[in-house]
Amino acid sequence: MERITGIALASWEDIFHSRIGEKSYRIGLEIWPEPQIMGFLLHELIPLNLAAAYPNRWRRGRAATECDAVHIPNDDYSLEIKTSSSTRGIFGNRSYAHAGDSASKRRGSFFLVVNFGKFSAPPKDPKSI
Repeated sequence: MERITGIALASWEDIFHSRIGEKSYRIGLEIWPEPQIMGFLLHELIPLNLAAAYPNRWRRGRAATECDAVHIPNDDYSLEIKTSSSTRGIFGNRSYAHAGDSASKRRGSFFLVVNFGKFSAPPKDPKSI
């Protein structure tokens, strides 16, 4: 659990060390994504970082029927990743509720839940800081 927590926290830091575009814009300095974008980035980075740290144990899910992070030795330990910036909780994939018996992802794996605080851009007028 500590290793997975470390990977999740490192993935969060990766977002803020990334550079975008020719001008090398940075998230948290010039770019202020909505929480959904931050969640998407975590959803992508966590499985990639798990696979990079433990290449024979973890890989990113490839198919819609697989979990987000697949534990290669034992699929029962695979992870579905849920992210939220809500102070009221984490909301699961609502498609499970509508899919009934035809849900495409397998159930019975673990959830990795990442809750993060919202951040906002600094005031546009530097004098107001």
